[in-house]
Amino acid sequence: MKNNRTIAATIIGLIIIAPVANAQFFELISICDSIGGFDVFADEEYVYVADGSCFKILNMSDPYHPFIMSSYQLPYDATGVFAQCNYAYIAIGRSLQILSISNPIEPVFAGECAVPAWDLWVQNSYAYVVAPGSDSLSVVNVSNPAAPFIAGACTTTFPFDIHVINKYAYIADYHGGLKIVDVSNPTNPVIVGHCQTPGTAHGVYVSGNLAFLGAGNHGMQIVDVSQPSNPIRVGSYIEYPFGHVTGSYAVGNVGIIVQPSLKAIDASDPQHPVLLEYLHPVGGYAIHGEGEYVYTASSALCILRINTTGVSENHAPPDAFTITSTYPNPFNSQMRIEFELPAESPVSVYVYDVLGKPIEEIGDNAILPSGSNSITWNPGRLPSGIYLLRLRAGDYFKSWKVTLLK
Repeated sequence: MKNNRTIAATIIGLIIIAPVANAQFFELISICDSIGGFDVFADEEYVYVADGSCFKILNMSDPYHPFIMSSYQLPYDATGVFAQCNYAYIAIGRSLQILSISNPIEPVFAGECAVPAWDLWVQNSYAYVVAPGSDSLSVVNVSNPAAPFIAGACTTTFPFDIHVINKYAYIADYHGGLKIVDVSNPTNPVIVGHCQTPGTAHGVYVSGNLAFLGAGNHGMQIVDVSQPSNPIRVGSYIEYPFGHVTGSYAVGNVGIIVQPSLKAIDASDPQHPVLLEYLHPVGGYAIHGEGEYVYTASSALCILRINTTGVSENHAPPDAFTITSTYPNPFNSQMRIEFELPAESPVSVYVYDVLGKPIEEIGDNAILPSGSNSITWNPGRLPSGIYLLRLRAGDYFKSWKVTLLK
């Protein structure tokens, strides 16, 4: 092992938890054997799973006892899932399906776009869809979920996974490594950067200036993306127990990869990444997280809490970004939104109606400093009602409901 650290394994049933040093990064909360899945997405309230030809919503109010709220039968197997503002977006091979989940107990078909779809990411009014067989990134306008349409596209090689942050889409391009696409104009996406990496790029997740790639038999590849036009491979992690790495996720500078085992890797020095902990065989194919929890999906859904005790401050989880006040609520003429940023970030607040339709954007991705900040929303001529606000700071976001009374 790197740095001659000793791994002491704790066995829980058939689960091996192997922390490095004294702190345990992963806490295994529960395993849902009855739920498999090819992809998983989480928000603050629910976990959404692409489980074969079923789309499932799990209530996570008690992570120790999650339960299935609903199951929706799809026409084909699902390989990618994303949820945003009362809608779920599901990749089912030959199309992108959109479901209304405003009532999570009863998802309802909302719309469909005929586009090759393996994986996807949704930002604002666009779904960014990739599929290995199509050799392209397709940008689907979903502002009207009942009538989505392809608004733009660009050719890649063999796109497998995608993560979109603000104006850039980061694509795990299988044999092509990492490709970076400028999507500031969604109708005309343009590849602006490329970094060839060893192995086969299956998964990608970007945190700060680092992209973490799940690279098949070449473990985790780390790419500096501080200059999108010139991404540079700065490190990698390949170590026993060996396996085929597929999905990736990150919390600060800690990269998390899934294979037959689940590994947390400290990349604060990306040229010399260090294993924090691994769990075996709590691996899977896909991984996603929200706040202090991460979820892996494969033959079972695993729920874990992450612990950053003993990890340097720049590894703070997304919850270091917090909403401190929305006042008044209910409100009449204007509302003040106060929040804390762990680092300088571009910030916008997106406003949606109760059906999830985009209304307006506040803040326009202005760069705000770390610490305490505020944004004021004046709803103008909007009618009384309940609205959903979604504040995004870099790749972190929070959503909550407010009431306008006039």
